[in-house]
Amino acid sequence: HLYQPGFTLVAAGLKSASYVVSATKDYVPQGVTLIEERVREFDPVGNKVVTETGRAVPYDYLVVATGLELAYSAIAGMDT
Repeated sequence: HLYQPGFTLVAAGLKSASYVVSATKDYVPQGVTLIEERVREFDPVGNKVVTETGRAVPYDYLVVATGLELAYSAIAGMDT
């Protein structure tokens, strides 16, 4: 992740380049396990997902966040 407001501080020499960089794991609360693998299979009947390495991960509730897709053409004047 890049802390964009900090770019000006880095450019001015007030902060090092590492000031604006962080990792996802830095934001994961205690008690939560971050699994950095792709999902190969959803099993809603069995309440589990299977990762690309074959790891079965059970769940009570599943929230799927697919990320974002930038669509500048949806904003008038931004597609040029």
